[in-house]
Parts: sequence; C-alpha cells; structure tokens
Amino acid sequence: MDFREGGTKLVCMSAPEYEDMYSIWHYTNIEPMDSISYIHNMADQEGNKIDPVSVGMPLDFPKDQLHVVQFRCLSDNKTELIITE
Repeated sequence: MDFREGGTKLVCMSAPEYEDMYSIWHYTNIEPMDSISYIHNMADQEGNKIDPVSVGMPLDFPKDQLHVVQFRCLSDNKTELIITE
C-alpha cells in the first residue's frame, strides 16, 4: 500500500467458495484527520486495471469510481465515519 496522494493500494477480496477478486485504489486526496479520496477500479492480481465485465460484473458496473471517506470528531473517544461511493 502506497498511502500518499498519487499512490495506489491493491486490495484482494477472498472467500473459500469463490475466485479472488482484486481492485486498486488510487489515492487522489488525503487530508489528515479529515478525509481520504480515492478512485476505485477492478484489477488483476498484479494491480493492472481491468474491465469489470471480464470478472463477471454487470455491463453497467462503473469504472473509475470516486470514493470519499470523511472523519468527524464526535467526542474525545468517538469518531463518525462517512463513506460516499
């Protein structure tokens, strides 16, 4: 994981009865203690962007999905997490 603006993370979702599914997150904006933004795409196991249909996703499965994770302090020991996809 290269956690910096412009960096990329390779993610693998795995389940015993299914093939592994890979995706990449390309970090576009990181504001410490505030938010993280990244672009999500399906990928092969080397981290190369692929067409989602090639791994069984529906024809309308979006490419270049913007994800935004926001953090909001509620108290000294509680943080609200807001995820927008």
